[in-house]
Amino acid sequence: MTSDSGPDMTPDASADASTDASSPDADVSGDAATDTSGDATADASTDASSPETGLFTLSAYGTTEELGIGDEGQIPYMWGFQGGTMIRPLIIFSEDAGVALGDALTVVFRHEPDPNAPEDYLVDDAYTTFSIDSPVTESDGRLILGPFNDQLNWVAIDGARLVLHVTIRQLDATLSRSLAVYLDDSDPCAPFGDPDRATDACGVATATGLLELWGPFSEGSVETDIPGCDGPVLGSEGAFYVDDRDAYRCTSRIFPESFPMPYYIQRSCLGSELPEHLSLEVTVDVPFGECDGVSSMLVIDGLPESCICGY
Repeated sequence: MTSDSGPDMTPDASADASTDASSPDADVSGDAATDTSGDATADASTDASSPETGLFTLSAYGTTEELGIGDEGQIPYMWGFQGGTMIRPLIIFSEDAGVALGDALTVVFRHEPDPNAPEDYLVDDAYTTFSIDSPVTESDGRLILGPFNDQLNWVAIDGARLVLHVTIRQLDATLSRSLAVYLDDSDPCAPFGDPDRATDACGVATATGLLELWGPFSEGSVETDIPGCDGPVLGSEGAFYVDDRDAYRCTSRIFPESFPMPYYIQRSCLGSELPEHLSLEVTVDVPFGECDGVSSMLVIDGLPESCICGY
């Protein structure tokens, strides 16, 4: 069973946690796991966090504050739309880390019980470690990696404690933090809400992105009688890539239900020559809050909304 990262909603690999947690690449034994800043377990009786590397710090999705040490070490977890529970760590580089925008780095995450609270370790055995290749990006003038979808389990993990080891192989450095896990129950759509269209109970979030559809589109693939479609349609495999990777939590909540696979396209919208590939700029309006009877809306640049149907 793969981790609950959902569909790849962004071409940025730093947001894609679909790497198999059991992959051989996740093995961090040997020199790559060496903490160049000191002995990470030298004082495990009080705190399993490692000394600073001087190269990077750890933060979490939604904040740029460094994860604390000891009793101050906390990280939120959230539910993925497939039913998994995950944390979303973020790496922030120091100015002298020796990395540049666009550098491809390998990050390895390992989860271990906190020696001070081993009974509170709630990480499923399938998710003790995973590795991922990710490009260095920039946010607020700082070079970063992530945030990453780091799945821990398929059940609620309120009150869990763990030691998170983060290794960047190319830097030969590891940073460890002893962390308490708590539920992030904020609405994922709230940061993208449109106040001009919101009410006290119901908000509307807007996300833009690219809808990629791959054929082959052929007359032989024409189907009829698809609910919500008017006339013959063509089925296509596809994916939606959100422009703003932080909109992932918001849009992923509605896309599994709103956009079945395959996507269905009205035959009348495609012209006389059927293409092999369609790349469409789209805008999705997502209702959130208490919005009874309000459905999501898809707006396609240069193509009527009715051309995509069946959702």
